Amino acid sequence: MGRSLHSYMKGIWPIIEPGRTFADNWHIGAICEVLEAVTKFQLRCVVINVPPRSTKSIGVCVAWPTWVWTQPRITDEEAAQRKVEPQLGAAARFLCTSHDGDLATRDSVRSRRVIDSDWYQLRWGHRFQLTTDQNVKTNYENDKTGYRVTETVGGSVMGKGGDYRVIDDPHKTDTQESDDVREKKLLWLREEFSMRYVDPKRNGLVTIMQRIHERDMSGFMLAEGWADYHLCIPMRYEERRKVYVPR
Repeated sequence: MGRSLHSYMKGIWPIIEPGRTFADNWHIGAICEVLEAVTKFQLRCVVINVPPRSTKSIGVCVAWPTWVWTQPRITDEEAAQRKVEPQLGAAARFLCTSHDGDLATRDSVRSRRVIDSDWYQLRWGHRFQLTTDQNVKTNYENDKTGYRVTETVGGSVMGKGGDYRVIDDPHKTDTQESDDVREKKLLWLREEFSMRYVDPKRNGLVTIMQRIHERDMSGFMLAEGWADYHLCIPMRYEERRKVYVPR
């Protein structure tokens, strides 16, 4: 791959957070390395648990999709010849969700702001261009068949799908969700969202959230054995939670 997701995130920071200093930390690098593994389909289902205010939404919902589109597309045949991992590049399709529609829209707009920036266009404008017939805040496409669709957790995803699916903070943390509300979201995950992939043989699902309940969405996915990698970053250092990122 080209420039790492971590270094790319530093590059776009002035675009999405002008006037604010990028406060780097090891946990950002760890999350970026996991996302790179998902990009290459080395990991298919990842659960990331982090404390609030950890730059998680910017990393997963803003930096990652726009970074994937900067990568060159490598077909299965080319990958076999070159002995590298295949990758979708600008043809990648993203389905991003959050519990709050306004927050999901905010991150979608930030992503488009990055793509439209002179900084981005100067470096990767030759790889793709956004189409004009499908270019709204929550749904835009490029001329290489890639797209980003934004939905709320629990909302209708009929007719929608993604090579990469993202669940960012599926539960409300400022109010106590009832057991009924939480179970409805798990039902949505099992019977709707879990099947909204483009290719059943090659797709990635990333769930990133702070823990709020033993049976929250990440707890359910871990208990049911869905995740093939769990990155848990506690608020305070715990010896038993050393982080080993797949390479």
